[in-house]
Amino acid sequence: MRGPEREVAALLARATGALAVVAVVVGWLLGGSPGALSALAGVGLVSLLGLGASLALVWAAGRGPRAALVALGGGVVGRLVVYALALSGLARIEWIAWPSLAGAVVVSLVVTLGIELRELAWRPRLLWVDPGAGNEARSSTPERADDGTRS
Repeated sequence: MRGPEREVAALLARATGALAVVAVVVGWLLGGSPGALSALAGVGLVSLLGLGASLALVWAAGRGPRAALVALGGGVVGRLVVYALALSGLARIEWIAWPSLAGAVVVSLVVTLGIELRELAWRPRLLWVDPGAGNEARSSTPERADDGTRS
């Protein structure tokens, strides 16, 4: 059975494939061969890290809400660290066309993060949220608060 986490990972893979094609064409038009390769590197970096975060969520999904939240938070923080390190490493490569690379990274981030946020909002299961939880009838028996009083 395909879970929603796997569907999101597949959706991100398709989106980044389309982004790569567009980035290469635009990069080529703006900067020739270095522009196309730089744009492809930018999309590749974003897609690699985005898909890695999605796969971490797939792995964590079966382990409970705590693992899922750690995967989501770790995916965000981990990506930021790896982006910084990767861009620092790419700064040493002479042929990189920075406008193409930066444009591809920005557009790819906006698109992939937009997809992730939309899917998280539309699929509450990904965040272990029960959308019907607030609609259940509450018991008429008062519950004890932690301080020993009745609420």
